Amino acid sequence: MREKQSYTLTAQSVKCLLTAFMLLMLTAITGFSQDREITGIVKDAAGAAMPGVNVVIKGTTTGVVTDANGKYAIKVPSAGSVLVFSFVGYQNQEIAVGDQTTINVTLNEEVSQLDEVVVVGYGTMKKKLVTGATVHVGSTDIANRPSLRVEQALQGLSAGVTVSAVSGQPGSELKVRVRGTGTIGDANPLYVVDGVPVGDISYLDPANIESIDILKDAASGAIYGVRAANGVVLITTKKGQSGTMTASYDGYYGVQYPIKQIKLLNGDEYLDYMLDAYTNAKKTKIPFPTDGQGNFTQDFLATNTNWQDYLFREGVPIQSHTVSFDGGNDMSMYSAGGTYFRQEGIAGAKNMSYFERISGRINSNHKVKEYLSFGENLTVAYKRSRGVGVGNIYSNTIRGFLNASPKFKALDTAYADGFGRSYNTDETNPYANMIYNNNNVSRNYNVVGDAYLIAEPLKSIKIKSDIGISLSQSESNGYTPVYQLSTLDLNTRSTATQSMWRGFSYNWENTVSYSHVFGQHSIELLAGSTVNEYSAFWVGGSKQDLVIDDFNHAIIDNAKFDSTRNVYGAKEDDALLSYFGRVNYNFHEEVPITLTYRRDGSTRFGPANRWGNFFSASAGWIISQRDFFKNSVGNIIDYCKIRISWGQNGNDKIPRFAYLSLIDFNDKFYYFGEQEAQSVGAAPSMIENAKLRWESATQWNIGADLRFLKDFSLAFDWYDKRQNGWLIRKPVLLTVGILSDSEYPIVNGGDVRNRGIELELGYNKTIGELQIAVKANVAKNKNEVLNIPTEEGIIHGQTSVLYNGCEEFYRAQSGYPLGYFYGYKTNGIFQNTNEIQSYIGLNSSGDTILDSKGKPVLIQPKAQPGDVRFVDLNKDGKIDENDKTMIGNPYPDYTYGLSFNMGYKGFDFGFTLQGVYGNEIVYGVRVMDREYANWDSEMLNRWKGEGTSNRIPRAYAGTDPNLNWKRFSDLYVHDGSYMKVRNITVGYDFGKLIKGTIKQCRLYFTVANAFVFTNYKGLDPEVGYGASSTYESMSSGIDLGTYPQPRQYMVGLNFKF
Repeated sequence: MREKQSYTLTAQSVKCLLTAFMLLMLTAITGFSQDREITGIVKDAAGAAMPGVNVVIKGTTTGVVTDANGKYAIKVPSAGSVLVFSFVGYQNQEIAVGDQTTINVTLNEEVSQLDEVVVVGYGTMKKKLVTGATVHVGSTDIANRPSLRVEQALQGLSAGVTVSAVSGQPGSELKVRVRGTGTIGDANPLYVVDGVPVGDISYLDPANIESIDILKDAASGAIYGVRAANGVVLITTKKGQSGTMTASYDGYYGVQYPIKQIKLLNGDEYLDYMLDAYTNAKKTKIPFPTDGQGNFTQDFLATNTNWQDYLFREGVPIQSHTVSFDGGNDMSMYSAGGTYFRQEGIAGAKNMSYFERISGRINSNHKVKEYLSFGENLTVAYKRSRGVGVGNIYSNTIRGFLNASPKFKALDTAYADGFGRSYNTDETNPYANMIYNNNNVSRNYNVVGDAYLIAEPLKSIKIKSDIGISLSQSESNGYTPVYQLSTLDLNTRSTATQSMWRGFSYNWENTVSYSHVFGQHSIELLAGSTVNEYSAFWVGGSKQDLVIDDFNHAIIDNAKFDSTRNVYGAKEDDALLSYFGRVNYNFHEEVPITLTYRRDGSTRFGPANRWGNFFSASAGWIISQRDFFKNSVGNIIDYCKIRISWGQNGNDKIPRFAYLSLIDFNDKFYYFGEQEAQSVGAAPSMIENAKLRWESATQWNIGADLRFLKDFSLAFDWYDKRQNGWLIRKPVLLTVGILSDSEYPIVNGGDVRNRGIELELGYNKTIGELQIAVKANVAKNKNEVLNIPTEEGIIHGQTSVLYNGCEEFYRAQSGYPLGYFYGYKTNGIFQNTNEIQSYIGLNSSGDTILDSKGKPVLIQPKAQPGDVRFVDLNKDGKIDENDKTMIGNPYPDYTYGLSFNMGYKGFDFGFTLQGVYGNEIVYGVRVMDREYANWDSEMLNRWKGEGTSNRIPRAYAGTDPNLNWKRFSDLYVHDGSYMKVRNITVGYDFGKLIKGTIKQCRLYFTVANAFVFTNYKGLDPEVGYGASSTYESMSSGIDLGTYPQPRQYMVGLNFKF
């Protein structure tokens, strides 16, 4: 039965929370004693006395200034007082007084953003010397946005990096694209966590991330060779710091709500539409329940079910709790922590859609000698999840709710199982179907880590050996009971399913680096090698007729008959051997130059093309260091660097052993002998291609980085990226013995071009105790397929994507965007018979096309008033396949983002917004092959007579002769532009009021997905879903009933001491 439970934050719970905070504050405040004097000297790092340094008692306005000799004297009220030492251009220091009477301090210069060190492949580099196109996201940016997944923290923060949801279901993957989609295969970037390449980062907790660095151009990513064509994301987890141990808690609790419902026809509107549809179709038999007098029953007329009320839940909880410890000394440092996270879904019954993660982390590094150190990074995680169907038309739970007739009940005690039944025996109850068919749970285990040894035999030489592992294991089980909801939706035997998958990889890297400065010249050399091996296996099975017939006992051995057992499994492995090198040179930190080379050998390819070479070169000129620049615009532009880069990358994400002829034994049976005994046979499942090689990407990048008017920064990039040698499947004749397109031989062919511009603007300003930080970005990318080496020059999309029998409506073709929407253009609605008779064929010269009798040819002879007028593009006097053209583009013209953060004393406020402009979405929610399926409220504006509508055609039961909806046209294509306010946060750090060892006690309130501005009528305009097929990245922007992202209200605490 339906469980609609709300979770709310009551005034009483908020009051208790605030009371707890106040008690915490009071316990932290030490008792007062008589004032006593503290004296000391403040010096800089060179040992020189610093006059004019501010010495203030934290949380008060009491303070003094050091004299000409750097000396000071100040009276403090208690041993719990904390002195804050500050000076412009130097890092602040806070020191607890304790029982000290003399406190001498050394202040270090503040590191500018330009001297900030960022992570690059196999090392770090000063930001101002980076010559490639990279993005750095720090822990502060991540902490400002409570997120389920690491990728969510990147939304809207970087130009050229798009992160979109495939589904809003908890735990669902996110689609990350760096500078567009360049392949029809796997287009995800390479993720490297603490030096370990991983395929999935859902095990990571965002609270444990120190920084994320994205390598966008080929020159930056070339050091990763064959795996870097789609970009590289380098993730660094938090490390320990020398000093007193710091313990912290970061957590939040919140509730979630659906943002909107689709406006569907209610019961009366639906009945009106259906009667209109049956009249237009000239059907006299209407399948609605009637009484003995031929009138609709009162129960039928009164029924008005809003199925979305049974689909969505309100006030469902989300929570996260992270505890961490950091500390160390000059010889050893550590950082450790653990996290519990749980998010329940807004769609489905209680506990039917959720994601839960428990993770632990420990990182440490130790110095044995001045020249020898070692360390490790280790993360373990356990994930558990359940979910409703979010896939294609056969497994999409939400789609069923959006199509069900509102004229029958969700719950009805007249039936034994308590679920209502439709008057149409072919129609199912979507709520009951969800309860019966979504009994599943999956569990995942991850162990990811590395251990490293660093030796520095000479000051200029560094040798590092790092071995990392990634172990993943998942298991799942499901249960389907016996039920019957309609003539088409039934299950006659209870079924239990179980499966298990385990994958293991190790990555051993050895590098040696050399650095030397001679005069104004600096050079850094890096050489290394990598060995990476991966292996995995999976098994699964099912069995029917359970003894204990429920979800908790969905175990194969709990079923009765071995004859119903079905078992399957597989194994896979591969290896990669690599050699790489890099040269960094700069002159006077003014002209940086970087050269990289990598050679990869992969077992995924045959001996003829097993090895590949990847090169890159990049250079920069910090022109602002030139006197002519300083003298001309130096008073406006503080810093200006011009960059140019060129590089090559690869993509090896193809099925293993695709270069070989493979033999398949699965379901290959034949009968032999007098007894016709069943024997196992074999058949080829793939034709060999010994010349198969990896996809390659070549990219040019020209950019500039500026800092001007002291507080503003700007980064500009232009790029041209060409990815060629796609790994595609080439059709062969059926006589070869290959029956499925998934078994066609894989060949290299096809290429795509992504080119565009990126602009990022920043503003940072401190005015007294007010800090303001603003970041804005915008990017434009044009995606174009250049060549496809098939007979047609086309890679066709799937059919039956929107409904059974739906024609192909997306494809890859030379001269068009990858996966563009392909169909008919429309030109309004025929208002009367005269308009139909006047719509005659005209050839390209404008002459009337005549039939064999000399009469003008009607373009749509089967049309009736109220039908769609399709455009005869090829001017042949008829509507057919030759009139199809591009009617939509799933890729936006522009992507943009904005973040604003402000702090004043202990208060902070911030928001982030993100959006796209210029893309289209296929609104394919309705099941067009079911005449009883409901419509959205746009059907209220349908054609009902001359002049009533010029866009929405007349109602019709079944398939009309004009194929108004059976022809895929621009009626399906809608503007997908949107702007989302991703996050609004306001907080206050009560630690500013507390004297003692408490460093932070910040209470904050956050609203995630606060506002959505869009004209799209679906549940969510962020539609990353594409039809699953052999080419997984070929399609996007297809809405079959998207699981929407919720609005979240969260209260959180950052506590550190």
